[in-house]
Amino acid sequence: MRASPADVARAVHRIEVVAGAADDLGASAVASEARALAVRAREGRLFVACLGQFKRGKSSLINALVGEPILPTGVLPVTAVVTILRHGAMTSARVHDDHGGMTAIAVSDLPAYVTEAGNPDNVKRIVAVEVFHPSPLLAGGLCLVDTPGLGSSSALATEVTERFVPQIDAVLAVLGADPPVTRDELALLERASVETREFVFVINKADKLSDAELVDVQVFTARLLADRLGHPGARVFIVSAAERLAGERTRDWDRLEAALVALGADGRTAALGAHVERAADRLERQVRYALEEAEAALDAPAAVMAQRIADLRRHVDEATRAAADVSLLLAAEQGAIIRRIREDAEAALTGARDAASRELRAAITTASDAGTARLRQVAFTAAAEAARHAVEPQLVALEHLAADAYRQASARFVQVANERLAPFT
Repeated sequence: MRASPADVARAVHRIEVVAGAADDLGASAVASEARALAVRAREGRLFVACLGQFKRGKSSLINALVGEPILPTGVLPVTAVVTILRHGAMTSARVHDDHGGMTAIAVSDLPAYVTEAGNPDNVKRIVAVEVFHPSPLLAGGLCLVDTPGLGSSSALATEVTERFVPQIDAVLAVLGADPPVTRDELALLERASVETREFVFVINKADKLSDAELVDVQVFTARLLADRLGHPGARVFIVSAAERLAGERTRDWDRLEAALVALGADGRTAALGAHVERAADRLERQVRYALEEAEAALDAPAAVMAQRIADLRRHVDEATRAAADVSLLLAAEQGAIIRRIREDAEAALTGARDAASRELRAAITTASDAGTARLRQVAFTAAAEAARHAVEPQLVALEHLAADAYRQASARFVQVANERLAPFT
């Protein structure tokens, strides 16, 4: 079923909603593409992209279609810039740079922006060039898009053409005879067939071949297009842009123009509607992806924090167990020291008692002739002296022994504690 203007309007509203969502997510590239497409669809401008290999004569064909050699042509390839011819009251041009800027230029200055000689590898960072022309073919909204050719020395040119494919509404495939269709051309046309079913096939430079050669090329190309692109019975127009620019309307030229006029008139609404719907699907996927990335970015800090908290709790539990283990080791070490000191003290005091007893007996024996009161006094004094002489040195020795034991135990405890707690500090 063909799209109606109301269908196109609904598709445009949908893509404007996508643009708003993209703005909210900060996806500026998606929003910009969606708004540009919405504007183009509301204005009814249909992008018909000329696709083909380098030196197929795409620029010359476009010049012949508008009736004026407005685009640069020659033996050198164009640079990696897309050029869009659209209707205008007078011939003019403007360039769009990659910063969103737009600058009016003289048409005569086009080579400085769209050729390798004037803008090698697109060092001027031009995104696209718009050329306005009062051609009747463009009056209905049809826009002819000149794309960089495949197979040139610039890999960037091929990349730019492939990136532009999602923006096309219809294809003007410009083919040739030597070879008829290259592998790269077929791959590009297959890629474009995913985006649109609106194709016009042209074999240019017919003036370079004999009639017999043209028939062979036309039959071969039509069969290849049917097999590879699913276009059975596709009409392949045989034309010569050079003849048309020379004022001759030869071969299939009138039929080619009629096909393009019909595409711009009868098929424009359908092609635009289908393209906007496809673009809306694609851009919605990009918005969903951006939303998923944003959600993931929001969830990531919470997930990281939760993991860190879980790790911290695990470390605290392990550190607590390690501290308990160290406390048990300290308690065991203290118990061992106390037992050793007690044993040493008992042995020392046993020896001290024996020495004190001998000293006390000797003192009592010496004072045995004294009276009872005197003997008692001598005995108490002798006992105190014997205890001081025998026990005090032992106590001092035990005190030093205990201090050394605790000092050694503390050093061992600090080492063990550091080893156990190192993972948590």
